[in-house]
Amino acid sequence: MVLIGGDGDAKKLDNLGVIYQRAESLSQDVGLTIIGAQANVQDADLRAYLNGGGKVFFWQRKVPVAGLGVGLQPANDFGGSLAVPGWDEVRGVSSSDLRSRSFYDTWLIKSGGEIGAGGLLSRVAVGKGVAIFSQIDSDSLNADAKTYLRFTRWRQTRANAQILANLGASFKVDGVVFNGSSREFYHSDYRTDFEMGDDPYRYYRW
Repeated sequence: MVLIGGDGDAKKLDNLGVIYQRAESLSQDVGLTIIGAQANVQDADLRAYLNGGGKVFFWQRKVPVAGLGVGLQPANDFGGSLAVPGWDEVRGVSSSDLRSRSFYDTWLIKSGGEIGAGGLLSRVAVGKGVAIFSQIDSDSLNADAKTYLRFTRWRQTRANAQILANLGASFKVDGVVFNGSSREFYHSDYRTDFEMGDDPYRYYRW
């Protein structure tokens, strides 16, 4: 798997624990390519890559035209979605991962491909390949300041990780998940240090 993008995109993958290499262009020898938020890849090159069976994941973008005919627009006071698409690429993702615990401003998909989850996702099939556009961007929630969005940030992080795994991504914890040698299973928003012993996980098995 390779990333075509900048340092910010690489940091996102590092935070998810994804195993990847960086590249400057598409290669038919690579099964999954992640296109970063600022990367500029020509549609003709993308279609050729997808026709050969490649898979592409697009990070959230904040521009009117995202590529492959997918158009975006700003959305204010968005509350997420309860409608999980029935695509293979999002199996394992639930409405809990896609809905928000409060409203926030973002960019949503308005046209192009098969749009799902209220504009958070779009699926574009080309030949033997498929491209997934994800407007799920937990980093944009500013959940450190707006602490009521921390759980939303956690669930959105999980959603993108699940989609990437379905597309064929590998993660650093894959090799140690069954031997107990890793502590990297939870997002940093998962807490256990609750004051006065008030542990909400007694009531909500998240």
